[in-house]
Amino acid sequence: MSVKKKFDKYLHQKYDDRAKTASKALLKAKGYDVVDNPNPYAEDLITQKGSDAPFFVEVEIKDLWKGSEFPFQTVQLPERKKKFAVNKTVFMIWNSETTHCACFSSDAIWGVALKEVPNKKGPEGERFFQIPLSKIKFRKL
Repeated sequence: MSVKKKFDKYLHQKYDDRAKTASKALLKAKGYDVVDNPNPYAEDLITQKGSDAPFFVEVEIKDLWKGSEFPFQTVQLPERKKKFAVNKTVFMIWNSETTHCACFSSDAIWGVALKEVPNKKGPEGERFFQIPLSKIKFRKL
């Protein structure tokens, strides 16, 4: 039976600021204005370039990804983050060193199969979108 991972304050404190800082640096280098989202239950960042419409950014760090090469066949996005797909959202998933990230639009999850995956943070299994690497843009900070 699939479960939804509970909020972990320790992991949030360990990774959230680092992921936001790296994401802001990359986005600002590309000419975007970036601010923290004042809603703590929504996407992490709000960004905009010039007069373009603003969009949201959800960030995380994948601790098992070390170095520049992405070591997995798909990018896994927890099903619980599907709620962010109703907005124009970009997901930025960083390696453990926050030097490289996998970026994709919320549109990338539509039509992608869900798979129940046990992992070290949820050994009983959690459902993930298995996003093909063909839908991912890899960026270096």
